[in-house]
Amino acid sequence: MERRERYRRPPPRGWLLGNTFCRRFLSSLIRDGGVGKTAVRYAQALALATGRDLTGEHVFQRARVLIISLADDADELRRRILAARLHFNIPASDLDGWLFLSSSGAAAGKLMTTDQKGRAVLGQLAIHLETGIVANKIDLVLLDPFVKSHSVDENLNSLIDDVAQVLSDLAAKYDIAIDLPHHISKGVADPGNANRGAAQARWSMPAGSYRRSRQ
Repeated sequence: MERRERYRRPPPRGWLLGNTFCRRFLSSLIRDGGVGKTAVRYAQALALATGRDLTGEHVFQRARVLIISLADDADELRRRILAARLHFNIPASDLDGWLFLSSSGAAAGKLMTTDQKGRAVLGQLAIHLETGIVANKIDLVLLDPFVKSHSVDENLNSLIDDVAQVLSDLAAKYDIAIDLPHHISKGVADPGNANRGAAQARWSMPAGSYRRSRQ
C-alpha cells in the first residue's frame, strides 16, 4: 500500500441510531431473559423506521428495518409492535415501506447447522435473510434471539464464529447493520445457565459494542 493511501482519511462510521446501530457492524443487547431486551430493541427499531427520536438517541437517518422474530409467532409479534406504536402514537401508515416483520419460526430454518461429522453447514435462514435484505433495501436487521438463529454447539468457539461470520459478511456486502439480542439465562437466575458457552464469550460486550465485519 502506498504511503499516501495508507494515511488517507477513512470515511466516518455509518451510524444509524445513537451509538447503537452502525452499518457494517454487528451489535447485541445481552441481558438475562425476560427483562425487556426485545421491548427496547422494538422501540429503537420504530425510532429508525419513523425517523423520530423515540428513545433519546440521535437518529442519523431514517432507515428500513427488518425484524425477524424467532421466538414469537406472527400474532404476538404484531401485538408487541402495536403496543409500541400506541405508546409512541405512531400510525400504521407511518411505517409503510419502512418496517418489515417476519416470524416464520422453525420454517425459516437456521443460519447454520452441522452435518453428521460436526462440520458447519450454511442454512436456509441465511438465504432467506439475504433475499429479504435485497428485496426490501433493508438498512437494519434485528434477529431475535440469536440463540434460535442457529443449531451449532454454543460451546465451540469456531462454530459460533462461523455463524457470526455469515452475518458479518452480509453486513459488509450490503452496507447494513445487524443486531442480535442474546440472553444469558432465562427467568430466575440459574448458575448452571448463566454462562452460555462460547456464545456468551463471543457476545459478552456492553450494549453499543460492535464486532467489525471482516473484509
